[in-house]
Amino acid sequence: MSQLRTRKSDGSEVFDVKNERHLEYWISQPVDVFLVIRQKDEMSSEETIRWMNVTRYLKARQDKKSRQIIFKGEKLDMEAVWKVRDGFFPLMHQR
Repeated sequence: MSQLRTRKSDGSEVFDVKNERHLEYWISQPVDVFLVIRQKDEMSSEETIRWMNVTRYLKARQDKKSRQIIFKGEKLDMEAVWKVRDGFFPLMHQR
């Protein structure tokens, strides 16, 4: 059962965190925590996996008490993984 829902008022995808301590735990980790959502299209049976950096989201948001995460995940594919990798290990320019 997914905890991702679509908010009727504005169409945003919202992930509800049931336990407030999880938010504190995620933000206190020495490495970034990612929220990964896998969804299956009922009509085509195709699966989509999306992710977002929840650590950055929690640190940047205004409402620090809310247990709702507005999910703006991008497709999890090799290009997305390389982008994160390159953030940690910038490419060296060849001479």
